[in-house]
Amino acid sequence: MLTMTMTRPIVSYIQVVRVSNTSVRDELISRLREMLRRHGRPLLQHEATTKLMLERAVTKKKRQQMLATFFRSVFAEVRQSTA
Repeated sequence: MLTMTMTRPIVSYIQVVRVSNTSVRDELISRLREMLRRHGRPLLQHEATTKLMLERAVTKKKRQQMLATFFRSVFAEVRQSTA
C-alpha cells in the first residue's frame, strides 16, 4: 500500500512524497524534521487524503499559467501608464 505525506519545509513550497508504507514515511519525516531543526526551520506537516493533496497541488503548468497572467497584467499596467 502506498502512503503519501505533504510537508512544507520552506514557506513557498509544498512537497508531496509517495512512499511504500507508513514506517518509511515516519522515518522520512523524522529525518527531515531533524535536518530542518538543525537549520532553525520548522516542519509544518498536514495529513490529507491523496485526492485532496492532488486537488491542492500547483503543477508546473499551473505555475506557468499564473506567471503568464501576472506578466500580462503588469505589461498592461505599464502600457496604460506610459500612454
